[in-house]
Amino acid sequence: MRAKSSLKIWILIFVIGLIMTGCTLQEEKNESSLENKTESVTEKKLESSKEETAQVTEESSELAEETVTEESEKAEETTTMMQTGPTAPESPIVHSVRLMAVGDNLMHLSNTMSAKQPDGSFDFTYHFQHIAPIIQQADLAVVNQECVMGGIELGIQTYPCFNTVYEVGRDLVKAGFNVILAANNHILDQGETGLQNMIRYWKTNYPDIPVLGIHETEEDSKIIPVIEKNGIRIAMLNYTYDTNLKAGIEEKPYLVNYLEEERIESDIKKAKTMADFIIVFPHWGEEYNDTPTPEVQELAKKMANWGADLIIGAHPHVIEPVEWIPRANDKPTLVYYSLGNFQSEQFRTEQMLGGLADVTIIKDENGDTYVLNHTMEYLVTHYQLTIPNLGYYNIVTTYPWEQYSPELATAPHGIISKDPTFSYEKLDQIRKNMMARCQ
Repeated sequence: MRAKSSLKIWILIFVIGLIMTGCTLQEEKNESSLENKTESVTEKKLESSKEETAQVTEESSELAEETVTEESEKAEETTTMMQTGPTAPESPIVHSVRLMAVGDNLMHLSNTMSAKQPDGSFDFTYHFQHIAPIIQQADLAVVNQECVMGGIELGIQTYPCFNTVYEVGRDLVKAGFNVILAANNHILDQGETGLQNMIRYWKTNYPDIPVLGIHETEEDSKIIPVIEKNGIRIAMLNYTYDTNLKAGIEEKPYLVNYLEEERIESDIKKAKTMADFIIVFPHWGEEYNDTPTPEVQELAKKMANWGADLIIGAHPHVIEPVEWIPRANDKPTLVYYSLGNFQSEQFRTEQMLGGLADVTIIKDENGDTYVLNHTMEYLVTHYQLTIPNLGYYNIVTTYPWEQYSPELATAPHGIISKDPTFSYEKLDQIRKNMMARCQ
């Protein structure tokens, strides 16, 4: 009986074991199935997520491209930045200076006479009225006074030997200009007398405003002009390729800075010991040519390698491109080859379009000083006759491009009598062509 009972107990234990084993196997099978299902669902979700991400990325990319294109189109209207120049400060900015410069203030007869008042005085406020609000935003504002200011006592003279009245200087200052360039081919049009009259006027009335490129004495000609502004010492050097007249001054070559390489190299190297940043303003190039000559480009490279950080040119009477010149072991040099005319009454459509260089110079906490960013704004000289039989145009002024319009262009602009092809559309096309060439 005991044997049978023991057998029954072992059979019962065996059966229970089989049942338990079966349950365990089923659980493992179920767990395995669940894992497979989970992995399958997860993979599907991941694939779906990847597809959605790819779609979103593609859409975002398209949107970004559209945004960049839109921003580029907007930026193109006012700026001509080159990608190889500095785009961000390398260390925190300590000091900054905003410098603006315009091209040739070329004073033809009408330009001076249009400022004459009924009482015989001269007032050029309207000439610069539209540009003044922009210029007054600058820390340093530079104009090339392409006409000797010899005063009324020498008579108002027009091309080819210019002379204008002193009041143009007063009203340039009122408009916001505080640096005057005087080394140009017309500065000796009235001989040494005209040049010395101009120097005395500025020294007497505006002694704090530097008039660059001309000198009262030989001792003065040896001084490197350095302007300290907002904690940055800026050397400014001005030279001209030649002067139209030299008679009577053969023994006084110091009166005007000429574009002589040995002199320029010496001045730049001396300036490097005195200043944080060096600007050269050369009066150079070929008139009416919107492309810098090979000689100009070669000289620009030399000046850059000697140590010039910024070069702003004049003389061609039309705008030329902007570019960066790379330098070994230094940041590149920014060059505006020509800003064209600031104000003139010349005879071609392209001479009515001028440039305004707008440059931000910074000094960082490491003491490095360089151009952080720059733009080229566009200006339009507008002149017309509103009083019949006057003998000269009695309205002369300069507009920022944004304020000029087809209506003004057909006012009519006085240029139409000299260039019948002039139109707002032609002016705009010249502007856009130059923007495309600037880097």
